[in-house]
Amino acid sequence: MKIILPLLVAAVLLKGADADEKNYQAALSMIDGKEYQAALMKLQAEVQAQGTRTEAAMYWTAYAQNKLGDRTAALKMLAEMQAKFGKSQWVDDARALQLEINQASGKKISPEEQADEDLKLMAIQGLMYADPGRSVPLLEEILNSQKSLRLKKQALFVLSQSGNAKAQETIGRIAKGNSTPDLQKMAIHNLGIGGKRNAPILEDVYNSAADVAVKKEVLQSFMLMGEKERLAKLAATEKNEELRATAIHWLGLSGGKESLAQLYATETSLKVKKQIINGLFIGGGAKELVQVARAEKDMQLKKEAVRMLSMMNSRESTDFLAELLK
Repeated sequence: MKIILPLLVAAVLLKGADADEKNYQAALSMIDGKEYQAALMKLQAEVQAQGTRTEAAMYWTAYAQNKLGDRTAALKMLAEMQAKFGKSQWVDDARALQLEINQASGKKISPEEQADEDLKLMAIQGLMYADPGRSVPLLEEILNSQKSLRLKKQALFVLSQSGNAKAQETIGRIAKGNSTPDLQKMAIHNLGIGGKRNAPILEDVYNSAADVAVKKEVLQSFMLMGEKERLAKLAATEKNEELRATAIHWLGLSGGKESLAQLYATETSLKVKKQIINGLFIGGGAKELVQVARAEKDMQLKKEAVRMLSMMNSRESTDFLAELLK
């Protein structure tokens, strides 16, 4: 009996722990399904049980309360969680949620008062919408500091979300190389995502850059913003063969079939012509490839055009291939 009793107690405890885990996971599933009221009931029971998931349950309780509009209860729960479990892995999440709730409530948050770097950045991001003139210098300070690359990338991302002229000026300066290579690459990419309004900045970056890798990033950004005209111009005039090939590649992906066909007609380099054929293939230019295959006298290039057409599923390509078989 002395042996059996502890085993029975252990079994009961294990069963209880398993039930708590199921209860907790069920609550998380309800949160995923936006069933916040139902999740709240299970989470509050978990908090009262004081099991191994207590601090996590307290965080998600506050999360559900906030979603239901009860910000006061949510903040109270988060404060209680941090007081009881100051070293928990959930503390950072709790502080971030506190900041989010306070900002949503209209409470003025000072980024300078935030000790944690991530919280400071979250505060700046909230400030960006209310007072861009104040937040941009704070983000520039992070970018010019000795802080981690991860934090600097986040600061750059926040800047890129703003249409503020000062923010765009800062991103342009970083894109021109006034920072680390990683940040420069990210700035160029963000300018590309930002649309055609940033094309003049990127053109300036391209013309002033000596690094081929930087120029390639700019070419990709031209593709992202649909700048077919600039890509066509560089595909025709760029003296660096590697960059010219890159421009042709992105021009194809941009849908610049007509520009590539025109370029092919005047091109004399065998290597560049092959790149144009590949660009037409990438851009779905079956009609243009058929024209190339019909007119090309060089058998090597003609075969390359036919090879590409054989991998394209289009009426133009199948008709032309059938014609060849006859």
